[in-house]
Amino acid sequence: MNLEELNHHLPNGFHDVKLLSIKLDYLAGTAMFHMSFWAGSMSAPPGPGREQYREGIVSLSGLCFVQLNRQTRTIPSFPTVKRLT
Repeated sequence: MNLEELNHHLPNGFHDVKLLSIKLDYLAGTAMFHMSFWAGSMSAPPGPGREQYREGIVSLSGLCFVQLNRQTRTIPSFPTVKRLT
């Protein structure tokens, strides 16, 4: 399965996915992304049913490089994290 197929397979695709951790193996060309996927429904009333998340791991192979863009908001769990320079 490729990422486009996975996006269509998930209830809400990659919309509002929270990246929890990354494991990269540059020699093997693989990556494992531990994520929290939004599984809620906008048609649900406000509350737990709408903001439901499920954790999962996406494994990729055949990689030549990995590029991640920083998020533009402050990470609420780590408000005092200093940026690497």
